[in-house]
This record gives sequence, structure tokens and C-alpha cells, in this order.
Amino acid sequence: MIGTIQIPRIGVKVPIVDKVTPNSIAAAVGLLYGPGLNLPGNNVLVAHNYRNGTFFSNNKKLEEGDKIYVTDLEG
Repeated sequence: MIGTIQIPRIGVKVPIVDKVTPNSIAAAVGLLYGPGLNLPGNNVLVAHNYRNGTFFSNNKKLEEGDKIYVTDLEG
């Protein structure tokens, strides 16, 4: 685990891991590539879009201005 992602509007709070494999993204959000969490530049996070409301399945309910918090292990 390298951090967490929290999206309050849709009830997401899950760990972020540094590997993207079928097993890792079944249980967490994966960092596909980028400089690292909370570092300048673009990071690509990967997660499932399950029908049961977990992970990124409710992203369609997000609106402009909704907060997304990415926290690394240093807080």
C-alpha cells in the first residue's frame, strides 16, 4: 500500500497499491504510472467499475467541484 483515495460524495475510501494486476485491483486501486502520489505531474490510477457500488462504479454521480483526496503514507 502506498496511500489511499477518498471520494466522500460516492463513499469511496480505499487503499492505493503500487502494482496493477488482476488480483491487486480486485482489492484496491492501483497506480498504473506516474511520478508518485502527491508529486508534481500526472498519475494514472486504475480500479474496477463494479456494478455493486464499489471502487469507481459511482463516478458518474460526481459533479464538478466534488472533492477527491489522495493521501500518501506520509499523510
